[in-house]
Amino acid sequence: MIEFIHQETGRYPRIAEQGTADFAMGVAVYVRERPYAVICPAAARVTAIRSRLAPLLLIAATERERRRIAAQAGPGQRIEVIGPVPAAMAEAAQPQHCVLTANQTLNRMMSLDRL
Repeated sequence: MIEFIHQETGRYPRIAEQGTADFAMGVAVYVRERPYAVICPAAARVTAIRSRLAPLLLIAATERERRRIAAQAGPGQRIEVIGPVPAAMAEAAQPQHCVLTANQTLNRMMSLDRL
């Protein structure tokens, strides 16, 4: 996910430490200190802040989650599915200035950190 955003923007993102209500309980991703994406927003909370999320990329962990989010999001909302990557590749892609490691981000995306 970090490399995906880096390829799109030319910048490495900064990832918040936890989800917040401001981002439908998803984890905010910042590029140049501005919100760029939201990792795994709660579909049930998307409708209430649909207009605030409209310019952002929403990132889902699975196709099923993408469909749930899309059903609540506004028309044309960009939603990408980014699944797990091999640990060695994730660690190699991790820049030094991010808040979370790539493995921590993927664990958060897959809700493995909540088990």
